Order: sequence, then C-alpha cells, then structure tokens
Amino acid sequence: MSHGGPKVQPLGLPSVREHAVFRCVSASLDSGVSEDIDLVVVAVSGGGDSTALALLVDAWRLARSRMAMLAYFDHEHEPKRHECEWRQVKGLARSLGMPAARGSACLFRAVEGRSQEEVWRNRRYAFLLSLAGSTGVVVTGHTMDDVAETFIMAAMRGGSGSAMAGPRRRTGQIVRPLLDVRRETLRDLLRVARVGWIEDPGNVGSRPRAVVRSHLMPLVTRLFGPRAVEGLARSAAMTEEWTDAIDAQARRACGMCVRHRRHDALLDLQAWRDYPLAVRRRVLRRVVATWCASPEALLSGPVDELLGLCESDRSWHRQLPGGAEATRSGGVVRIGRVAPVPRIPETAVPIPGHVGAGAWRIEVSTRWIPPGIPLRLPAGKTVALLDRDEIREPLSLRRRQPGDRCVPMGMEGAVSLKKYLRDHGVPRWERWSMPVLCDAGERILWVPGIVRSRIAPVVAHTTRIVVLRGVPKMMHEEAFGG
Repeated sequence: MSHGGPKVQPLGLPSVREHAVFRCVSASLDSGVSEDIDLVVVAVSGGGDSTALALLVDAWRLARSRMAMLAYFDHEHEPKRHECEWRQVKGLARSLGMPAARGSACLFRAVEGRSQEEVWRNRRYAFLLSLAGSTGVVVTGHTMDDVAETFIMAAMRGGSGSAMAGPRRRTGQIVRPLLDVRRETLRDLLRVARVGWIEDPGNVGSRPRAVVRSHLMPLVTRLFGPRAVEGLARSAAMTEEWTDAIDAQARRACGMCVRHRRHDALLDLQAWRDYPLAVRRRVLRRVVATWCASPEALLSGPVDELLGLCESDRSWHRQLPGGAEATRSGGVVRIGRVAPVPRIPETAVPIPGHVGAGAWRIEVSTRWIPPGIPLRLPAGKTVALLDRDEIREPLSLRRRQPGDRCVPMGMEGAVSLKKYLRDHGVPRWERWSMPVLCDAGERILWVPGIVRSRIAPVVAHTTRIVVLRGVPKMMHEEAFGG
C-alpha cells in the first residue's frame, strides 16, 4: 500500500468549493438527498475516490446545514491493510470535524451472497444501511470510470443490459453522486486540497477488475482519447434507459404468463410468445434468478439456450446451475428445484368414506337405484360411477407404475397410461402425482380428473352404485386458470 499524497492535515474548504467538480457533485447531492433526510452516511475506504467524496460531501453539508458521518467497513480478510485504512479514515474524519464509524464483518455473518465478492458487498451495504436507518441515505464514491469499466466487463462476459448499465444514481437509500465525474478529476481535487489517500492494492493484480482498470482502460484512453471513457459511460446510461423500459414490460408480462408456486414457477408459453424477444428473454432471466442460486445461471449462455428451447415445439429437460432444472411439457415450462417424486403409498379406499392420495382427496359414497328408474349421470372427469356388482372389492389407490395400461371409456383397445397422460396435457412433473384407482384384481378403474376405464360401467340394470368424487388439492392442469 502506498500513499497517493501527503498526510491528512486541517483542510481549507475554499479549495474544495472553488473546484469545478464541487458544482457538479453539489447539484447531484441536492437532487439525490431530499430535505427530509436526517443523516448522510459517506462510505469511505481511504482510497482516492471515497476520500474525495468525503471532502465534497463535507463542503456540501456545511453549506446546507446537513448532518453527515464517515463509515468504514472491515471485511476481516487483510488485518494490516484494514488497520491502515481505518487510521486514514479516522484522521480524515478528525480533519473534517465529522464522526466516523467502523463496521466489522463478524457482526454480519448471517449476510450471504452467491460469490465472495457479493458476500463482501452485501455485508458492507448491510452495515452502511444500518447506520443510515430509515431516515438516512448512504453515498458511495462510484465514478464515471467505474461505469465504463463495468460496461466493458459485462460486455466481455456477455452480460445483460442490467449488468452493462452498471451502478445506478440511486438505488433505494444508496446515492452515487460521482457518476458524472472522472477518477482523475477527483485526484486533482485531492492534490489541490493537499489531502492524501491510500491506493487500493486491488487495483493491481490478476483479478478481472484490476486488469481492466490498470491495463485495458489506459490502453483505450491512449488509443481513442480521454473522451472514450465518457462514450462508454453514455452507452451505459442508454443501456440503463432501455433496460428500465424492458424491465417494466417484463414485470407486466410475468404477471400474465408466470405462476410462482412453493418449489417452482410455471411459464405459459402461449402467453409468453406474444411479447417481443427482449421482453421474453427478460422474463426468463427473472424466473431463473428467482430459482437458481448460482450466478452462472444468469449469464447470457444459459438464458439464451432456454430461450431457444422455449421457442421450439418439442418437450425437453435441462439441468440449471445451482441445483435447479427446467422442463418443457406441452405448453408449459417448469423452472425450479428438482421436482420431488411424491409418495403415494397403496391405500385402501373405504366404501363409503374418504382418502387422500397425492394431489387429490377422494370422497366415496354409495347409492341404490330401483330397477327401471332412469339415472342422471354427472358430467366431468372428477366424478366416476362404478357398478358395485361388477368390481372386485376392496378398492385401492396407488401411484402410477411403469407399464400401466387401461381401456378408456369409449375406446376399444388398451393404451399406455403414461402416453395417455402426456397426450392429455398432464405435465411431466405432475404425472407421478396422479393417483390410480384399482380393484382387487389390479384392474385400473379411474385416474381422477383424467380417465375412466371401461370396467364396471353403470348401465340400465345397475342397482348398486359406487360414487367417487375427486377433489384436487392443487390443479394438475397447468394451462393457467385450468
């Protein structure tokens, strides 16, 4: 670690207020920090960007009689470095006459993330927001250079518009007033004000951000001029505008074509295909982000593969990073955790009585019809009538088994139950949850809501009838509203 300038000394505000960058940042703070904000928490690491931010916020808050404090977070992974940075921040706070607070990672162990960098970021923001409370804001030192670097890195990874847009000017209680300011401009302010800073060792090395910052960006500036960074930042800003517009439409689309359940989400392909390609892709990303813990699942590659599969007309199954899966069946795509195989043990069916099996509750009653009295048959596949004299009791419910076959009512030959369920729109992930009603001879009589076999039909001379009524605990028809 090296100091980029002389030691911190008592500051003269005129040098900060007279610098051209103060007017820009002051206007940004005026628009981002409303009058009802009680406290401005300045995130400071001791580096050049955050140190300059502290000077600018100090000059701004004195001119407007606002309360502010400095905040430093100790990630506890490099003790010597953190101690050095904290001493720098404390010295800066004394010179500015502002309070300073130090957060420790040990107090935020419960805060997690999908990568180590995300864990650090989430814990840091948790600390900063805890200081701000419900009536304060947090200001950070992200600059135009950070926006340009993020844009390039996201583009090289094939990232989405959200990733390429980079940090936003305001996200909830977090304000970033330096996004229109170059990093070198801030260094010039520090030299004019004669304030030192600590160069972040993360700016050099083999990490992607360090390589882009120390090698690629200087090359871009040398070849295309300093305005190249402004061009990249403008592209990021336009990407942000487009992304916001697409996100708004995608949120509406999700309400129309996505149904979230406890372990998964169901995508109605017919409704989904009515939207433009950019919206369809964003809907997929939103659903994948909900159910996939791995950041790899949000890269363009996996999402584009899902997009192509959803555009096709065939069934498919794909494993997703993070232990999730996507399955197409009929006009529905299921995205979520690996579907558990439901437990449907063989269960005796009392006559009369009721029994639960899988996604269904079966209610059983009996009727006696005098000879010659016409019987009005109920409509629908959730009710089945059996001639009690033609069945072999006791009845039982069980899980579907490989090789199951039956002869549906109105047909002549036996069909595969698996094929019958598929052809009648039962999604792949629901087929094992369909209970099968059999008699003592293992003959399939009924699959609730799907098919009634030809065995033991109620005819003109039937006098004893078993009435079976299926009540779904959750609908198996995944056509939305079905």
